[in-house]
Amino acid sequence: MAFLLNEDFENFAAHRPMDELNEYGIKKQLDLYCFGSENILIYNGNGQKAVFDSEVFDSLWKDAEIREDGSVFYRG
Repeated sequence: MAFLLNEDFENFAAHRPMDELNEYGIKKQLDLYCFGSENILIYNGNGQKAVFDSEVFDSLWKDAEIREDGSVFYRG
């Protein structure tokens, strides 16, 4: 059986502490989905924008507005 998880950066990062935005955090999240008879997982990281400084891809933060309450509004 295969399991397809269409996840993007905001779903993964929105409610996690910074110290879990790494391989450990991904494995912890996958543990929530992968149990029983699943033996294949396809994880879509949705790389439409770079979450790092890049001269090749548009930055995720390029059109972001950080609001007074600390929340982020993405325009692009």
